[in-house]
Amino acid sequence: MTCAECGNTVTEEGVVTRLDGSVYHFCCPSCEQQFTETYEELHARTSE
Repeated sequence: MTCAECGNTVTEEGVVTRLDGSVYHFCCPSCEQQFTETYEELHARTSE
């Protein structure tokens, strides 16, 4: 499995997040945080 943010391999130390019903896998908490912030920004723009 690859990280949704950076493309690195996700290991057992990875992070899983669900956003709007979709599941995303990340290699580390910092990738999860960056992805989530970007996702929320884009979602807020499209909701205006």
